[in-house]
Amino acid sequence: MTAEKLLKSSLKSEKRFERMVGKQASAGPLSILTQQLREASAYDMQTLRMENADIRATFLVLEREYDRERFELRSLSAGHEEMLLRKNDSISDNQFTITNLQCIVNEFKAKESKIKMRQADLEEALKQEKTKNSELHHTVDQISSSLEKERTRCEKHRVELQEALKKQITTLEENNKWTLSLQKGDRGANSRLKEAIKKEKANFSRASKKIQSQQKE
Repeated sequence: MTAEKLLKSSLKSEKRFERMVGKQASAGPLSILTQQLREASAYDMQTLRMENADIRATFLVLEREYDRERFELRSLSAGHEEMLLRKNDSISDNQFTITNLQCIVNEFKAKESKIKMRQADLEEALKQEKTKNSELHHTVDQISSSLEKERTRCEKHRVELQEALKKQITTLEENNKWTLSLQKGDRGANSRLKEAIKKEKANFSRASKKIQSQQKE
């Protein structure tokens, strides 16, 4: 802007001197003073033209620099706008990604909560099952103890029955001996002896069946 003002001022001064010289040339015979003034004016005109040329050159240089800077500024502005657009796009993409990640995190937390609830239910079920198993083992132990007592009692009873059976067999053998010795004796006594032997055989049969039944159990 300063170079442009200087250029305009120089052009005005040049035109003003040209008008002055033109007026002096049309005023009639030239005096020495007029000639000197003309020479001075011509010198000043030449100086102004040289200065004007320098100013024009400077102006052209400044104008080219201004155009270059304006082009660079526009390029920077365009690049800045592009960067802003990219930044906005990147922000939008990041927001979208953050939203998706938040949804995934929420789903994961919901699944984790369900898993914890399921785990708590399974732990409670396992605890109840352990309690049932403990009660079942206790019941089995009681039944085993009762069976062992019953087996011991049955074994004792079986031994007692075997002893009784042995006694009955011994008694029968003795009765048989008495029978043989009394075959020639009194018939009434013989009849009573046979009845006693019959009863002993019945008792022996019942004892045998009872022993067999105990052995099967």
